[in-house]
Amino acid sequence: MQTIRLGQNGPMVTALGIGTWSWGDKLFWNYGSDYGTTQVKEAFEATLDAGINFFDTAEVYGLGESESLIGRFMKQVGRKAQIATKYFPLPWRFSAQSVSDALSDSLKRLQVEQVELYQVHMPFSFLISQQTLMNALAVDILTACRSAVIPKPHDLGFCFIAPALRDLLSSGLMVAPQTIPASPAVLMC
Repeated sequence: MQTIRLGQNGPMVTALGIGTWSWGDKLFWNYGSDYGTTQVKEAFEATLDAGINFFDTAEVYGLGESESLIGRFMKQVGRKAQIATKYFPLPWRFSAQSVSDALSDSLKRLQVEQVELYQVHMPFSFLISQQTLMNALAVDILTACRSAVIPKPHDLGFCFIAPALRDLLSSGLMVAPQTIPASPAVLMC
């Protein structure tokens, strides 16, 4: 399986990753009715058997169930996967501590100490200030040596990305442009 590097100095991951929004999601994907844990575990194992070990999830996928399933499956089958997960800036989570708490909660559900990629899922600057969000991510990266991403310029526009980069750079982080065309920049410690 072909691999790629996230950023200039980031981890190597399979060029193909598996999205897991439907894993554990009852609201949009009918998890538990049309399919269940057995089928999702079979998909997880088949993916690993095919040489793909990079999974994309988020704390909001199935209200955390997607992350929990991946963590459980890794333990059950005894095989490690590389994980990309996301923070969702919900209206009641507007502090820097809420970003750190969300990452800690994701790591617990995934049953891992770190993830290869931590992303901001739909960064709404009216819910949490951009500076607070970027500083919180920078603190987590610098203190725990975790990865994070910032939004793609074409998704949010220059008015968001330029100040976000300024905030991140002022925290002492190195910002590496992503090596995958049209992908976000990746921040690494």
